[in-house]
Parts: sequence; C-alpha cells; structure tokens
Amino acid sequence: MFDPAKLIIRQLGKKEKYFEDFTKLRWEVFRKPHGLGLGSEVCNGEENAQYVGAFYDSKLIGGAFIIPRGNDFCQLHQFVLADEFRKKGIGKLLLEEIEKLAAKDNFSKIYGHARVYMKQYYLGLGWKEIKENIPETISTKCAPGIPHFFMVKELKNE
Repeated sequence: MFDPAKLIIRQLGKKEKYFEDFTKLRWEVFRKPHGLGLGSEVCNGEENAQYVGAFYDSKLIGGAFIIPRGNDFCQLHQFVLADEFRKKGIGKLLLEEIEKLAAKDNFSKIYGHARVYMKQYYLGLGWKEIKENIPETISTKCAPGIPHFFMVKELKNE
C-alpha cells in the first residue's frame, strides 16, 4: 500500500549515491527496451543540468532534469518514474518541482519532448504542443525511431 508520508521529492546531486540509480532507471525505461546500450541515456549539455529525484522509503523511484538552453528557457529531459509508482500523483508532484526549479532560475519557458503515450498527460498539466518556432538551441535529438511531440510550458517566475 502506497503511503504518501514516505515520499520525498527534492533536488538530486550528481555526487549522491542515488545518482547512479537515476541514471540506471533512465536507461532501463527509455533506452534498454529499444536495444540501446547503457550510456545512450546521456543528453547533450547534461554537464549543466539540474536534477530532481523522487524518493520513496529511502529509494530513488523517479526523477527528471532541466538543461539551460537560452537566457530565459530550459529543456526538460528524461522525466521518469518506476512502473510500480505510476498513477499515484507522484509524476505530477515531480514535474511541479522541476517547474518550480526552472522558474526560480528565472526561466520563462520550459520545453520538452513527449512520447506519444505521454502527450495527453502533459497537456493536462498545462503544457502545449508546438510544431514550429522551436528555438535552435533546444535539443531535437530523441532516441532513434521513437516518435515524440515537442511541448512547452510558460512558467510563472516567483
């Protein structure tokens, strides 16, 4: 039985013991099913990323990260949650934390790729699909052969 009191969502540092767990989860969910090797989950510009992790009972169960791509916008990458923790509201909380982090850093927009099965999820959380005027600095490289939609959300800076 899921106990929300055991859930923590917070920034994740690259030097934490959990970071390797996050990297492995990203690969297992996004790359391994398509026959891509470990290491293929690493994104262009990731050395400048800020990470957020979701933890349940002291175990990393999900995460996401943003990479600055311009003066006032960033890009969401690899928003992931372990299968057994989906459909419990955790993903929404994780995405809200990423959006707060981006707004705190004075980004006015956050861009992202959504796989086909996630498009409606993002739309339901205030994101919009875009088909043109995608900034040149936004990474358009997705896993080969996997269709994606480009999405954007306007942020409210606090």
